[in-house]
Amino acid sequence: MQRDRSTALGPAPAGPRPERAAPEVSFIICTRNRVAVLDACIKSVQAACRAHAGFAAELVVVDNGSSDRTAERLASIAAASDIPFTPVCEPRPGLAAARNAGLRRARGRVLVFVDDDCALHRDYLRDLERHYASGEQWLIRGGRVELGDARDLPFTIKRSWARERLTPDVHP
Repeated sequence: MQRDRSTALGPAPAGPRPERAAPEVSFIICTRNRVAVLDACIKSVQAACRAHAGFAAELVVVDNGSSDRTAERLASIAAASDIPFTPVCEPRPGLAAARNAGLRRARGRVLVFVDDDCALHRDYLRDLERHYASGEQWLIRGGRVELGDARDLPFTIKRSWARERLTPDVHP
């Protein structure tokens, strides 16, 4: 999703890191008690950022009140990350509260929400840049998702390689 910075939810709160130029894209991951799968997701986003280093990106990870080791793990990753990384604590339960907390801290023009049990393809940013080159002002984009955990329900996964354009007349 692309947003106009003039209608953003407000400036990101000042943190301990020095101010950086706003990134082009903000990856936002919301999580709760899933420290076991979170590392793979974060590593895939970092790898995609390194693979297309000319595309300024940041990673915002929202811990939505976890009771496992998520907060400690995020602090450790943030300290060692070569990609701008902002851990956020949102104690109010619910995905909407977590996403809103991530939006408040995100500084990018393009917002990418990634589920905590997903892995981004290494060429994700190159493909994203190609889609935004179309010049459309507002764009919501999805893509092929592989089943990452055999225990997940496969009916929630789009397994087709066929590209589709969702339009208001077909998908209101």
